[in-house]
Order: sequence, then C-alpha cells, then structure tokens
Amino acid sequence: MVDVSFERFTTLLVCCLSLLLSFATVFVYFKNRNGSPVLGMLVAHTFSCAQFSFVCFSIIALELLDFYFTNLTMTFLYQLYSVFDVSQNTVYVSGALLAVDRVVIMAQPVKYSIWNVSSKLAVFTSVAFFVNVATILTLQLLLGFSPFDVVLYLRDAYNGVFLLEILLHFVFLVQCKIYYKRSKANFHVKQQMHQTNQITLFQLISLLILGIFPKILYYLDWRLLDGAITIFLINWSTTVDAIDRAFFSLHVLLTSAFTLFKLKQKVKTVVVRPSGCKGSVSETLLEKFTISFASFCLIVVILVTFRYRNSSFSFGILCAHMVTRVRYSFACFFIASFEILVFYGLLDVKLLVVAT
Repeated sequence: MVDVSFERFTTLLVCCLSLLLSFATVFVYFKNRNGSPVLGMLVAHTFSCAQFSFVCFSIIALELLDFYFTNLTMTFLYQLYSVFDVSQNTVYVSGALLAVDRVVIMAQPVKYSIWNVSSKLAVFTSVAFFVNVATILTLQLLLGFSPFDVVLYLRDAYNGVFLLEILLHFVFLVQCKIYYKRSKANFHVKQQMHQTNQITLFQLISLLILGIFPKILYYLDWRLLDGAITIFLINWSTTVDAIDRAFFSLHVLLTSAFTLFKLKQKVKTVVVRPSGCKGSVSETLLEKFTISFASFCLIVVILVTFRYRNSSFSFGILCAHMVTRVRYSFACFFIASFEILVFYGLLDVKLLVVAT
C-alpha cells in the first residue's frame, strides 16, 4: 500500500483557496467594472483558473476516496488525468489569449474597441475548452484509444500550448516597451492598462518559476533517463505528475491572489524608476532576465543528465564545478525579475526622507 503523500493534502488546500479567490475576483471585477467589458479576457482567465481548481480538487478528493474507502480502476484514474490535462490546458489557452489581448490593445487601441477583441477572445477560450473535451471523447469513444494513450499523446500537444503561452508573454513584454515609450493616452486609460498589464506580467514570472521546472523533469524522465526520475520520486511517495500538479496549482493560487489584490487596489501609486529610464524596460534588462533564466535551466539539465547517464563520472566534481554557476544564474534571474516587478509597479518602492 502506498502512503498518501503530503502533496495531495497541500494541493487540496491550495485548490480550495484558489477557487475562493477566483470567485472573489469575479465579484470585485463586476463591482468595480467602470466600463470594462462584461465578458473580457481577464474574466475568462479567472474562470479558467476557477475551473482548474475545481477539477484538481475533485480529482484529489477521488484519489483520497480511493485510498481510504474504494478501489478505483487504473482506467478510471487515467480518465480523470485526461480531464485534468484538459482543465490545465484551458488555463494555458486563456493565459496565452490574455497576452494576445494585451498586445492588441497596446498596438491597435481603436480597432481593439471597434472589433470588441476582448469579448471575442473570451468566447474563443470557451470554444477551445469544448474542443478539448470533444477531442478526448472522440479519441476514447469513437476511435478506441485507451485513456493512457490519450494522456500520453495529448500531453505533448498541451505542453506545446504552454510554450506558446510563454512566447506570447515575451511578445507582450516587447509590446509593453513600445507602448510605454510612445503612448499619449490619458491618465485614467493608462492606469487601467497598467493594472491589467501588471497582472499579465506577474503571470509570466509565476509561470517561469513554477511552470517550467516540472516540464523539464517530465521530458528528462521520459526522453533521456528512461523513467529514472519517476523511480526516484516513487520512493518519496510522489511522481512527476504530482509535482506538476502541485506547482501549477500554486501558480494558479498566486495568479488568482495577485489579480484580486490589483483589482481591489484603488490607491494611486507612484513607481520610482532608475534615472535615465524613459518609460520602458531596457533591452539590457530583458536580455539579462531571459539569458539568466535559460542558463539556470540549462545547467540544471546538464547536472541531472550527468547524474543518471554517467555512473562512472565523478558527479561530485561536476557539481562542485557548476554550483557557483547555478547560484550566479539564479541570482541574476531573481534580481532581473525583481527589477521588472519594480519597473511595472508590481512592487512599490518608497523613499523615506528624514529631515535633520
């Protein structure tokens, strides 16, 4: 009998909190709408986070029910996992479309309003969800694929959507740089734009910190290491999928909490930027942010690969040689993230002047 891991109870609590925060966010959004579209991408993304939290909570509850009271078949469990993948992919799609929404409104604000882009993207999010569900049902009921094969084949496609979401968020960063340099909109419009841009930027940073690591583990395990990571994690009563579920649930919780925080925030804040800044993130800062994160991921991949592929290789020597580079890359990524947070007003910098 396998022990129930601490991950399940923790993720269960995280999903409960995320669900409550998502509903609170929708309530605050409609309460303080002030001309914003009734069905916009921010609302659609919040609902996608809510449905993910509900699905994740239900699956974990069924797993705990199976452990204590019933005996669910592996076929049924894999059907549950396919439902989980659909709900997770819906969050990927809504996050990607939220980035598209931000890019379009900054690039073509007039056409954005005329074409009602936000509402159309929100509808497309719903359509993508039902297409995912229809695909699962078609593969299993009409084409005869097993639930295991469905999970295995669609996961690569869903991870591709995840990478597309990150790519679109970087496009969003570039468009932010152009927008804040050239924009002549009035203060109220800029403040509304700034608020949603902050939420989108926070989502990108959260994805880079909590979303990519489980994906790296998954592909290292199945493509390079022949399940060695899974065998190691089973000894700790967990799996790669459980880590992905826990990390992504935490990402949804942080995103929901930050969205609620920004929507409730009514105090006008002043962002203190370094001297010489002209209203946009500099190319140097973006390059430092991207390169440092890529270096950190690459070094981790090298370490894990050598650990499992080269038993005769002195892993201790490699680890000692690379540890300084790991710490430096992570420190650069952390500092660059902090600078971007400060720049866009996600963190307020207050100067205390003491009269003497």
